[in-house]
Amino acid sequence: MGIFIILGSVLGCYLAFKLVKEFLRSPLPPGPMKLPLLGNVLNGVPPHPQWAHFKEWSRKYNSDIISIKFFDTVVIIVNSVADAQELFLRRGQVYSNRPVVPMVELMDFGWSFPFHQYGTEQWKAGRRLFHQEFDVNRPLIHPIETTAALSLVKRLLDDPHNLEKRIRHMAGDVILSTAYGIDVLPENDPNIQHADDVIKDLATAFNPASYLVNLLPSLQYIPEWFPGAGWKIKLKAWRKASSELRNAPFEELKERVANGTTKPCVGSRLLADIRERGDDPQELDVLSSMLGTMFGAGSDTTVSALLTCILGMLLYPEAQRKAQAALDSVTQGKRFPSFHDRENLPYIEACVKEALRWNPVGPLAAPHVTSQDDYYKGYLIPKGSVVLGNSHAILRDEAVYGPDVDAFRPDRFLNEDGTLKKGMDSEAAFGYGRRICPGRNMARDSIFITIAYLLFSYEFSVIEGDAPMAEYTSGLTVFPLPYRCKITPRSEEIKALIRDL
Repeated sequence: MGIFIILGSVLGCYLAFKLVKEFLRSPLPPGPMKLPLLGNVLNGVPPHPQWAHFKEWSRKYNSDIISIKFFDTVVIIVNSVADAQELFLRRGQVYSNRPVVPMVELMDFGWSFPFHQYGTEQWKAGRRLFHQEFDVNRPLIHPIETTAALSLVKRLLDDPHNLEKRIRHMAGDVILSTAYGIDVLPENDPNIQHADDVIKDLATAFNPASYLVNLLPSLQYIPEWFPGAGWKIKLKAWRKASSELRNAPFEELKERVANGTTKPCVGSRLLADIRERGDDPQELDVLSSMLGTMFGAGSDTTVSALLTCILGMLLYPEAQRKAQAALDSVTQGKRFPSFHDRENLPYIEACVKEALRWNPVGPLAAPHVTSQDDYYKGYLIPKGSVVLGNSHAILRDEAVYGPDVDAFRPDRFLNEDGTLKKGMDSEAAFGYGRRICPGRNMARDSIFITIAYLLFSYEFSVIEGDAPMAEYTSGLTVFPLPYRCKITPRSEEIKALIRDL
């Protein structure tokens, strides 16, 4: 009996210490009421769409930064562009780490570039490669993006009822051709399907609410037979899939480079450079991680933005008419547009920006983690806090984008003379600060040329009695819920151009 009294006293002292410590600290940003020890475990995960509820909480608590807490983990949600720029950009040294997510580590997915910790040598090396290939060498990728867009246009002529399937195939084609020089199959390519499957599993694993082990890491040590540990049985298959995603196409690339049978691509260029320097294992490791990251996640932004852009055209047909008029003024309806026409197509650029703004592919940006305590606006943001940029709220800021932020209106990005406004963009769709998506320029290029080809070639219209809704999936990456539309060639002359491809 005495030992239980002692243990109870020790536990009581510990709990009292924790409560006093919490009370004496500087306040967290406002948010829902936090229970002792539990925090917001019972009231901190709003229903879908979470980003909309976080914006409502921001209004309710009269603060652009709000907080919730799960046990000892503090989560900060940033709802304004001013706060996002201050924290993620100007204080980037503190706000650029990534959370260590137990399920991601258990799946052996820590090799992927987005999960590298800020400032590590691997992160720096990967960042340099991304900058070299997707900023400096971007024009080398334009022919691949153009060919894939043309192929999409031609396939839709014979199969206009599977828009999402065709767009996913096109985006996968661009990534595999760019990264590895792989020619995808015309239908049901296994590489594209494998990447889609792995990323779906990863997105689930990355969600703290999906697996209790993400909130209580000690659960990773329980045996497979323990009640509720069925997820551990799946780990072996997940680890294998993660390894195959990274290594299988890379080993194939190395073999083709050695045999002299590879097509020019990012992987072959960089691999040749590494071999000239002596096949350094660390450089090969960085390259395989970079290419694997492209393979696994590189197409989602393109797919989501294109489906969103077409959805916007269906719900706001005036935007489609203006886009097609802009294309016709440049091509006279006699040829396909090209990257060379880009500076003369500001309305198409505005359509790309608006698609990324209206419903961003990542409405809650990938989480950052603080590397030390920080104080902002009188609030404490503790070391180890998970900090989320609410991109959906930021990209619907009426002070920046006008009062009609819920509408799809590309004109908001244009001056009265039709030129693009300087300083207005939808960059928040790609994340923030030093962790902003390094492949964003390639994604924008692919979205631009694809939407230009689609709108030049086809009229997209609502099927009577089956109008789509602007509703989206949940998760780290979101897509419009499946919708149908009527796709018809804009003229017999354009139809003949498509047939001749």
